[in-house]
Amino acid sequence: MSASDWLPRIIVAVALGVILVQSGLILQTLCMHTFCEPVTLGLSGGALLGALLGNAFVGALMQGVLLIMVPRRHVLIVGVTLGSMLTSCALIVLTAQHRGFETFHWLFGALNNSWSSAIALGVTACVNYLVSLRFCPQLDLLLLGADHARALGLKTKRLFVLLMLKESLVVAVTVSQGGLIGSLGLVVPVVARRLSGTYLHRVNFHYGALLGSGALLVADFGAHTLLRPEVIPVGIMLNLLLAPFLCLNHAWK
Repeated sequence: MSASDWLPRIIVAVALGVILVQSGLILQTLCMHTFCEPVTLGLSGGALLGALLGNAFVGALMQGVLLIMVPRRHVLIVGVTLGSMLTSCALIVLTAQHRGFETFHWLFGALNNSWSSAIALGVTACVNYLVSLRFCPQLDLLLLGADHARALGLKTKRLFVLLMLKESLVVAVTVSQGGLIGSLGLVVPVVARRLSGTYLHRVNFHYGALLGSGALLVADFGAHTLLRPEVIPVGIMLNLLLAPFLCLNHAWK
């Protein structure tokens, strides 16, 4: 693969890493649970089904709205359940459309080397990063607990709605361009908080951006070299790379 092919691929990997880790950090704070991220909450599944039916944004937004309507303590279990159902529906659509050969691409992610994807994801990552930084003070307040945050004047419901809708939109972009890439938004936020030694979102956004993009670049390199000339889906390599870190984190506790 030539340098002209690798450059947009690197941009795609960096952009996806930044977006997905930032989404994980935000969703874990909103839902007060470290197992919350775009895949486990079903946002990725909704975007996937929507993408196959013609519009990833509609699918992700519908799942986001459903999560907004659910009591906060039930968001994770409802997200996991609906996400599994939506992903299953997406597989049925792929089978019905005789596109079973695309299953690995959609379910385990794939980084492409097109400039259109690089530009779309690069712009999304930059805009999303800057917008998310504006919410850092509110997210930091939410870490004190919803009741304490409300006592300090934070409109927690409004914050939840705004950020859930924002994450639905950015996840739709990542899924339409790269398929389902799990683990990144689940594991890297945990590692970022441990390395930074703080829960402050502005700091962890920076740590997470570096760690997430680096992890995805390493996973993509491994996907292309481990079984050359065959290419392993990048999501599979990413799971192999990051799973030990999550296990070690819980072992350290």
